[in-house]
Amino acid sequence: MRRESEFRLLAPLIGLALGAMAVFVASLLIWASHVDRDVRKQEEDLVRRGLAASINEIERSILPETNWDEAVANLDNRFDPAWAEANLNDYFAQNMDFEQLFVLDGDNRPIYGRFHKDAAPAANYRHFSGAAPLIAAVRHAEAERGQIGQRPAGAPRQLVSHAIQASDFVMHDGKVYLVSATLVQPDFGLVTPKGDFAPIIVMALQMDAAALSKLQERFQLNGLKAAIAVPPIGGSRAHISLPVSGGDKPLVLSWSPKTPGADLARAAALPVALVLLAFGLVGFVMIDRIRRAANQFVASHRTQSQFLANMSHEIRTPLNGVNAIAAALGRTSLSPAQAEMVGIIQGSGETLERVLSDVLDVSHMETGVVKVDRQPFHLGDTIRSVGALAAARAHDKGLDLIIDIDPAAEAAVAGDAVRVKQILTNLVSNALKFTSEGYVAIAVRAEGQGRWRIDVQDTGVGFDPADKHRLFGRFQQGDGSATR
Repeated sequence: MRRESEFRLLAPLIGLALGAMAVFVASLLIWASHVDRDVRKQEEDLVRRGLAASINEIERSILPETNWDEAVANLDNRFDPAWAEANLNDYFAQNMDFEQLFVLDGDNRPIYGRFHKDAAPAANYRHFSGAAPLIAAVRHAEAERGQIGQRPAGAPRQLVSHAIQASDFVMHDGKVYLVSATLVQPDFGLVTPKGDFAPIIVMALQMDAAALSKLQERFQLNGLKAAIAVPPIGGSRAHISLPVSGGDKPLVLSWSPKTPGADLARAAALPVALVLLAFGLVGFVMIDRIRRAANQFVASHRTQSQFLANMSHEIRTPLNGVNAIAAALGRTSLSPAQAEMVGIIQGSGETLERVLSDVLDVSHMETGVVKVDRQPFHLGDTIRSVGALAAARAHDKGLDLIIDIDPAAEAAVAGDAVRVKQILTNLVSNALKFTSEGYVAIAVRAEGQGRWRIDVQDTGVGFDPADKHRLFGRFQQGDGSATR
C-alpha cells in the first residue's frame, strides 16, 4: 500500500514528463514524415522535369543534321547513301549512343538503316509499329507549315524553317525505346524539298542499363530501376510513370529517395533514449527518497501512536479504580453536597474514559490495527440505543431528543454496529454539548441500493459555512474557545 501511495505521489510528474517526451517524439516523427514526403515529391518533380529537358537536348542535337540545306539535297532531292554514311552515322555515333537509326522517304518508306555503328536493313523499321503516331504527328505539322520556297538570289541569309519533331517512349520487342522523329528541312532555303513531303529521320535510344546509369548519375539518384508495370501505390520508393506507345502499361522509373527527416529522427534516437533514461533514473531516485522518507515518517508516527496507546492503557487502569471507588461511594449514605461531588467525580471519570477511548481508537487506526467487522445488525435498534444513551443528558439540559427512523430501517443491514454506534455517539454527544436550547435530532433515511443516510441535527451555535471544508481536516474545530 505504501508503494502505491508513493507511486501516486510521483505519478503526475512522471506522467507529465513521459507525456511531454511522447509528444516530442511523435512530433519529431510526424515532422520527419512530412519532410521526407516533401523531399520525395520534389525529387519526383525534378526527375520528371529533368527527363523532359534531356529529351529536348536529344532533339536539339538531331537538328544540325536535319535542318540543313545539304541534308535536303542528299536525302530528299536525291538519296546519297555515301553522304548518309559519312554524315548521319558518324555524327550520331559520336554524339549519342543510339541503337537504331532510320531514314524514311516522303512516302514513309524506310530507305536507310543503322544498328549502332553498323549498317542494318532499312526494313527493320517496320517492327517499330509504335513509332507510327510520331510519324503522323510530324506529317501533320509539315502539312500545316506548307511548302518552303527557294530563297531568291541576293536575298539576305536567314532561316526559312523551324524544327518539326516528335518524341515518345515506344515499346519494341519487349524493350522500351526513346524514339525521336525529325523532319528533314532546309535551313537557309538554298535548296527545297522536291515533293509535298520530305524525308524523316527516326532515331531510337534503348532504355537499358547504360541509359539508366546515365540518368542516375545526372540526377544523383540512388538505386534507379525501370520496369513496365502498374504504378505502385504507397511504398517507400519514389517513382514517376511514363506512357509507352504500343504498350498497355507505363514505364515506371523508381528509386530510393533521400530521407533527411528519417535520418534526423535516427540521429535523435540516441539523445531521446538518453533523456528517457535520465528521466527514469531521476524518477527512481525520487521514488527511493520518498519511500525512505515515508518509511521514516510511518515509523515515527507509529511510535507516537504506540506511545499514545500505551499511555491510554496506563491512564485507564487507575481511572477505572477511581470510577469504581466513586460508584461504590455513591451507594453509601451521603449528604446532598457529598452526593453532588461524587456525581461530578463519576461524570468526569466517564468523560475522561471516553476521551481515552477515542485517543486509543485514533492510535489503532493510524497503526493499522482497527478493522471493520462486517456483520448483520438491526439498524433501527442501533439508532434507538444511541438515543437511549443520550436521553438522560438531553433531559438534564432541557433539550428535546428527536429520533426519526425511516420504516425501511427497521430491518437487518450489513456493517459494523460497534463503529456505527461509536461515530453516532460522538456526533450526538458533541451536538448536546454545544446546544443550550432547542433540540437534537437523529434521522435515518434509505437512499436505495443498500445505502443509508444518517443525519444529526441540532439548534446549537453551528459554524460559518466558510469553515465547512476546514472542519473535516485533522484536528480541526469550529471555535477553539467553545471547547472548554
